[in-house]
Amino acid sequence: MVTAGVGVSIVPESTTCRLRVALPFSVVALDEQCSSHELKLVSRLRETLAAPVHQLLDALARMRGST
Repeated sequence: MVTAGVGVSIVPESTTCRLRVALPFSVVALDEQCSSHELKLVSRLRETLAAPVHQLLDALARMRGST
């Protein structure tokens, strides 16, 4: 769904490393103190995203910066 441009996904970092070779997408690190895993937010390349997705990513980045 991510590479088709209809969604975002939260996946383990190891998944992003494996898929990055074959698929074009952006990765945003998430700082979730309750998680025992390092999580990443995956989307298509940022410049190809719709405005609402930009807003979501910006809001998540602000949340990450406020912790």
